[in-house]
Amino acid sequence: MRSTTRAFCNGAEHQGACVACGALADNARQLEHARKAKKQREELFSIIRNNVFQGDKEQRAAEQRLRQRGTTAEQLQTFEQKAAQVSTPKQMSQVEHEIMP
Repeated sequence: MRSTTRAFCNGAEHQGACVACGALADNARQLEHARKAKKQREELFSIIRNNVFQGDKEQRAAEQRLRQRGTTAEQLQTFEQKAAQVSTPKQMSQVEHEIMP
């Protein structure tokens, strides 16, 4: 008599009752759920940042001001990285002043 729940899958006889494959399936579902949640958070942040606070426009304006003030490419890159994490014009201004007071 064969057990329907085996500790390991031997491939050819796999019937979906393998403990290891079941754990992998659970992990795959959890990973997919986490990816979906991350994507939803990114979309929500983008809506709040760009549609509500106009952060994308403020970031472009701040980048232009920094270029006019003679910032280096490295400083602009640092600004872009930090600016991507903030939403409001006030926060953007603070990041701008961190780069070039």
